[in-house]
Amino acid sequence: MGFVIPERSDLHSSSTFPRGKKKQIEDRKRSVLNQKAEREEAERERYERYKAKCTEKDRVVELALSESGPGSQNLGGGDEGSHSPNDQSQQRQERGRATLMTRELADAPDYAQLSNEQAAKMICATAHALSVDVSEFNINRETIRRGRERLRLESANFRKTTLNADHVLTLHCDGKTFPALSNVSEAVIVTGVSTKQLLGAPLIELGKDKGKRGGEAVVKLTMEWDNADNIKALAFDTTSENTGYKGGAAVHTEQLLEKDLPWLPCRHHIAELVLEAVYHALMGPSKSPEIKFFKDFGNYWQSIDQAQFSSGMESETVLQAITSEARERLITFAHKQIEVGQPRADYLELLELSLTFLADETFDIKFRKTGPMHSARWMAKAIYGFKMSLLRDQLSLDTKVIAKLLDFSIFVVSLYVSYSFSATNSCSAPRTDLIFLQDLTRCDLTNKQVSQAAVNKFLGHFWYLSELSVGLSVFDEGLPDSPVNKALKLKKIEGIGFLGSLDRSKCAQ
Repeated sequence: MGFVIPERSDLHSSSTFPRGKKKQIEDRKRSVLNQKAEREEAERERYERYKAKCTEKDRVVELALSESGPGSQNLGGGDEGSHSPNDQSQQRQERGRATLMTRELADAPDYAQLSNEQAAKMICATAHALSVDVSEFNINRETIRRGRERLRLESANFRKTTLNADHVLTLHCDGKTFPALSNVSEAVIVTGVSTKQLLGAPLIELGKDKGKRGGEAVVKLTMEWDNADNIKALAFDTTSENTGYKGGAAVHTEQLLEKDLPWLPCRHHIAELVLEAVYHALMGPSKSPEIKFFKDFGNYWQSIDQAQFSSGMESETVLQAITSEARERLITFAHKQIEVGQPRADYLELLELSLTFLADETFDIKFRKTGPMHSARWMAKAIYGFKMSLLRDQLSLDTKVIAKLLDFSIFVVSLYVSYSFSATNSCSAPRTDLIFLQDLTRCDLTNKQVSQAAVNKFLGHFWYLSELSVGLSVFDEGLPDSPVNKALKLKKIEGIGFLGSLDRSKCAQ
């Protein structure tokens, strides 16, 4: 016997629903309706609380928009100029037609990272504080958005047209890898005598021919900004993607621009590679991305009394390695760099720790909380090494480990700091390279292990000290002046342009 569908009249009969089932369904319906009513009531309460918590700035904006509307002067009554409530409502809803956005007013919300709605509220509140009638202007979120986009485009076009005023530009390239995206963002910047401009940061796919794709992206940006003819030198990190003889981005950039350019390798990157080699020679390489030695120190940071530290000059090892004359020279150099100003907080922290390690009485240190300790952050090794050396009395470390930390800190304070912070001047790079190599060689008398590791790593990048880069030393202010140097300095721009047009193969001969 098959399944029989009951008649419509029997669907709600007692034979279809068991006893008590119908009541359960009705109770469930009432429960659902009650829950819905409770949610609606809770939503109304949340909305009322939100209205009650409105900021004073929002109320000022509403007051400005309501009081400055047309006809607001006659809302108090009177026969002349009186309007009905409907007319008054229509007049309040009318918007002005005048635009208020200027380039400065569009840049301010961008610097403050304000949304379009927040920018509109800020403008209205400022206008009300200055007793300006905002009803004459068209101020709303969409108008602010269109105005900001238009002014950004005008600002970019204006910078493109004015950038060509400098006839000599240096092209800088620096990449940031995003492993999750399988891409690298290549920041492309040009600098000149009075110019420093970011051209863009295109995404370049990782993998084979990355250098070629990077060179094509860089040249494309220079073509868009119409300054390819003004490029006279290349500055980049000393990675294989940039410096490869066949597949490097620098080689492809020269080929696409159809000219030879002087290479200005980043001395910061070279100094960090030397620093890493010295650390590995003393403390051993790390098998993980994070250095466990520093990670344990960071976990113990909360238990350290930062007021109880010992400078490096309290150690006999440091006193023998750093003479009083060298100490005064290093202290003067660090103070000068602090006065000039540093673009990053870790640069400033390294200088402050150097002064503390050298027991500078004119400087009062305030230790900063431990930060990233990834192995790719080379300067973190110097910062952590200084902190652990200064706080060595509170750490349960072996005497051999403390001795290695002091040796590492001696290298950082006496050699690395001065070379790294002098790396921004390409004209003085040949002189600082030779001085740095001489200092590393002299270290062989005090610490042979440090000297060999540093010299071997530095000589691997010494081929950048080419004939073209040495030619820039005629503009080095650190060299004694001579009639030839003075005459060449007067022709600095033409001199760099001349060097940029030289054939590298002929110079090598």
